Amino acid sequence: TGVNTLSMHLFKTQLSKEILTTIYSPASSRYSSVESVSIGKVNKESRFKIIARDEKGNKLPLGGDIFQVKIVGEEVIDAKVFDNNNGEYIAIFTPSKPSLSTLFVYLRGTLIQGLPIPFYVYPDCSIRCEYSGIGLQEGVINRTSTFTITLKDEKNNLVDVPNVLKVVFLGERPLSSSVTKLGVGIFEVRYLPTFITQYQLVIYLYGQPTGRPLNVNIRAFPRLKAFKLDGSGSRLGIVNRRVTFDVSLTDTQDKPIIFKPSIDDLSFFAYSAAGSSVFGKIITKPNGVYTIEWIPTCVGEWTVSLYCNKQFMGVNIKPKIIEAPNPDFCTVVGLVKTVVGNEARFKIESRNSKGEKLPLGGETFNLNITHENGVTIPYSIRDTNNGEYFVSWTPSISGKYSISICYYYIPIKNSPFTVYITPSSSMRCVAGGRGIQSGKVDRLSFVDFKILDSNQTLVPIDSHHLVLDVLDSNNTKIPCSQRLLAPGQVKFEYRPTDIQNYFINARLYGDTVFRQPLKVVVTQPPPLVPVSLPGVGSELCVNFTVHIPGNFEASDFEARIEGPTNVTSKLVLNNDGSGSVLFTPSSSGVYILYLFLRNQELKEPTGLDITIQSGDPASVTIRINPVQYQLDH
Repeated sequence: TGVNTLSMHLFKTQLSKEILTTIYSPASSRYSSVESVSIGKVNKESRFKIIARDEKGNKLPLGGDIFQVKIVGEEVIDAKVFDNNNGEYIAIFTPSKPSLSTLFVYLRGTLIQGLPIPFYVYPDCSIRCEYSGIGLQEGVINRTSTFTITLKDEKNNLVDVPNVLKVVFLGERPLSSSVTKLGVGIFEVRYLPTFITQYQLVIYLYGQPTGRPLNVNIRAFPRLKAFKLDGSGSRLGIVNRRVTFDVSLTDTQDKPIIFKPSIDDLSFFAYSAAGSSVFGKIITKPNGVYTIEWIPTCVGEWTVSLYCNKQFMGVNIKPKIIEAPNPDFCTVVGLVKTVVGNEARFKIESRNSKGEKLPLGGETFNLNITHENGVTIPYSIRDTNNGEYFVSWTPSISGKYSISICYYYIPIKNSPFTVYITPSSSMRCVAGGRGIQSGKVDRLSFVDFKILDSNQTLVPIDSHHLVLDVLDSNNTKIPCSQRLLAPGQVKFEYRPTDIQNYFINARLYGDTVFRQPLKVVVTQPPPLVPVSLPGVGSELCVNFTVHIPGNFEASDFEARIEGPTNVTSKLVLNNDGSGSVLFTPSSSGVYILYLFLRNQELKEPTGLDITIQSGDPASVTIRINPVQYQLDH
């Protein structure tokens, strides 16, 4: 190094003047430096200057040295280096991802002194920080506290950046923290204080503070003085059913203990005397009230212990878990008949397999109330939390209803139930006719019913809800037919088969009409009246006389004839109270004539033993005895 003289000779003859040449030491990695670092944003050109210096630290006035530049971060970039031939070199690169990167500069493979150096590559947008979490305000000693930092751009979109955040707690004692990236633009900060004090929290983004320091108070964990329980679940519960109750805690200063979800890990553990154990969940309510929810798995006494951050709080609750309801023992009370339009009510009692009524509510009973015509009626059910469930519903039409009750879709005892709904509350049934007192063997007996209200007005009913049972001495039912004469007026007819006492009973909408069954004395009918007709097609005229005050028309009377073949009759009424029944039998045999006035039977049926002889048709007239009839019969 230094100044050298250069001379050129040809055959020892100097050709020109001497040339002075300065020789410099090569660039040194120890003294070369990086200056004017200008790091831009994503997708923007970044550059910096490299100064080549010799071993004495002097800047070299010429170029020619070989520098290599590498940027390592979210991506690895080899920068382009341009030689200015004056000892200065320009490195240029374009980052494509925001990151915390590191700059490496090598001279002939040796890292120059003072490097590597970190730097930030900023996203191509402005960033604002949002904070959330109780850990921003306070913490509890020896409890991990957390809060969240969210990074957003000017359009309120989350910004995807690497972990370029730094959190510093300034105070009397050091406090370390960690920052974890949870997702795009979302970071969680965790710290564990060990002293009761106050810190100033400073958050840095890309090395710059994001705002004014925040005050964070570190408090001690509260000491329990007493606790209060609310809810039946703290005393009783049902196996395999959700059990809930509320608990509130008081500290030594008689203030409610309010746990912070992000700081205090509140939990409980339930175990039984039989060794079973379960976990559940805690729901935080306002004013320091906490709801405990869990599902016991066996019957017996359980213990529920409350913990915070896995430390026992000194709270032990001992509920008794009892057997679940058994649908085969559940009962229904108060299911009675009511009137259309009125609210009907009844009660369901939940009972266990021992028949004991449960003292708790919360069970599920499914009902289906259906009219006989298929219409489903809505209902409401009210849980009184003492094992009783009150059901109310309003029938819209009269008739028979089926009420199906299931416990968790299993029918309870005696389900489905039947209840009748009547059209009127003052409805009464009036029975009449000879058939309620006496009858004749092989002769039809008639029983008439009228359904009246308090104003003696006929009440229209569905006739099939009026049932007549006729029993012989062996308690065997004999056939009985029904005919609706008018709305609210029904006629029954039956035929005794032998001489004995029969008993009849009637039910209207499921209720018994008579206080006790009525006895019907059945006797032998009077002898048949022999009638001889000359031939088939002969007309028979049966005359009768009725002694009843008042005016009647032929339409008030009805004649009914039973015989070996169907016949058509005609009734003629005279002005003197006499009348005639005309009919033409088509074959020999026994014919029975029944005579009615305004649907009431006038006299015992007349039996005619008709013989059809050969010969031309002719007319035969017979007379039956006069009939005395009371209108109020």
